[in-house]
Amino acid sequence: MCVDLSRMKNLAYAVSLALVGCVADDVDKTLDVDDGKADGFTTAAGEPIPMHHHVDLAEFDGSPYLLVMIQENGIKAQLDDDYASTYSVASWETVRPRAQSFDTKIVRRIAGSFSTTTGMYDLVSGLDATAFTPANLSSIVYKASPRPRDVYTVAEVIAMSSGAGTLVTIDDRNYFYNYGYKPGTEADDVMSGRSFGASPGRKANDVSDTVYLRELDKLLTTDSDPSIFFRALFEILTRSHIASYANLSVLAQTVATDFIAVYTAEIDRSLMSNLYLHSWENDLAEVTMVSMWGTAVGKVLRDGHIIDGDPTDYWAMSTFSNRSGIGVTRWDRRALQRLITSYERVKHPALIAAIEAITGSSTDVFHRVMTYLNDPRFLDDRDALKRIPGEQLTEAVVALLREVRLDAPDMLTTPAFRDLMQ
Repeated sequence: MCVDLSRMKNLAYAVSLALVGCVADDVDKTLDVDDGKADGFTTAAGEPIPMHHHVDLAEFDGSPYLLVMIQENGIKAQLDDDYASTYSVASWETVRPRAQSFDTKIVRRIAGSFSTTTGMYDLVSGLDATAFTPANLSSIVYKASPRPRDVYTVAEVIAMSSGAGTLVTIDDRNYFYNYGYKPGTEADDVMSGRSFGASPGRKANDVSDTVYLRELDKLLTTDSDPSIFFRALFEILTRSHIASYANLSVLAQTVATDFIAVYTAEIDRSLMSNLYLHSWENDLAEVTMVSMWGTAVGKVLRDGHIIDGDPTDYWAMSTFSNRSGIGVTRWDRRALQRLITSYERVKHPALIAAIEAITGSSTDVFHRVMTYLNDPRFLDDRDALKRIPGEQLTEAVVALLREVRLDAPDMLTTPAFRDLMQ
C-alpha cells in the first residue's frame, strides 16, 4: 500500500516515502505465462538481449563458418571467455522483461520452478548485484532462497538477462544465444552449454533435436522449393554469407536459425577434441540434407530397412548408454546416403562430379561435403580454410539436392532400394 499522507507530520518526508512505496507496489512481481501457447511458431522475437560477448555474422562475410568459430575474435573464443567472465545479477526490473523475451516453454518452466507466483522475483531480488560467472551461478542459485526446482534453466535465464552468454546475430531478425559452454579441458565438457534460436517465427528457444527435425519435416513437405532453404544454409556454412536469408519464409528462417544455433553448439563441442572425437555437427547437416529424399517419399532407413517415416525417426536413444541424438542412427542414415550417391552418380554424374571436384571422391557425397568443411587439418592451415570455394560448393550441393528430391520416387523402383523395402 502507499503511505497515508494525512498521518505524517513531515509532509516532504511523507511524500518521498509515498513515492517509494507506490513504485515498489507497481512493480510486477510475476512472470506472464500464456499456457494457451504451445512450444513452437507463435510470437516473433524482438530485439536481442545485449550481451557482453557478441558476434555479428555479417562482419565475417566470405569466411567459412569453421573459420568464424576458430579465429581469435570468433565464436569459440567468445564462448570460452564468457564462461570465465564475472558478471553481476541484474535487477528484477531488467531481468523480468528479458526473461519474457524467451519462448513460452522457457517462461513456463521458470514460473513452474517456484511454489509461489513471485518466486522468480524473490530470488532475483535476493541476488541483486551478486557477482557470478557462468561456471558458478547454478551453485549460487541452488543455495539461494527460494530455491527453484529447475535450478539450471532459472540460472541460465538470470545469467543471460544479466548480460552473460554470447549473442550471435545472423541478420536483423534472426539471432541466437549461447550460454554455459565449457572450454573442453575435461571429457564431459562436451555435454555442457545450451543455445537458443530466435527468429520471426518464435522467441528464443533451446530447440531439441526432435523439435528441429519436426520443424524440418514441416518445411520440406510444405515448401514448393526447399532448395532456397538449403542455399541459405550452405552460404553460411561455406562463407558466412547471409543475403539469402531475406528470401526465406518465416518458417524457413526459423528452421534455418535453429539449425545454425544447434550446429554452433555441436561444432563447439567437436572443437573441444580438435574435430576428432565428435562429429555431431556433421550428423545434423547430413540428416538435414538426406531429408530432401525422405520427405519426398515419406521414407527413412532404420535397422537396415526402408520404412515409412519422417526426419524425426533419425533421432534415437542409444542401446548402449543413456545418450540420445541424431548420431545414434548415423550408420543406417549413411547407408542410405551411399545408396543415393550411387544412384545420382549414374543418373546425374555431372552433379556428383561438381561436388567431388572440390571435396574429393567418396561413396557418400553428403558425408564428404561435411568432412571437407570441418577437416581437422584446417585448424593448423587456416590459409587453406580461407581458400574453400564456398560459392561453387554451395551451388553444387543445392543443384544435387534439388535433383535428389525429384528422383526420390524413381529410386524406390530400383533393385538397390527395393531390396531394402518392407
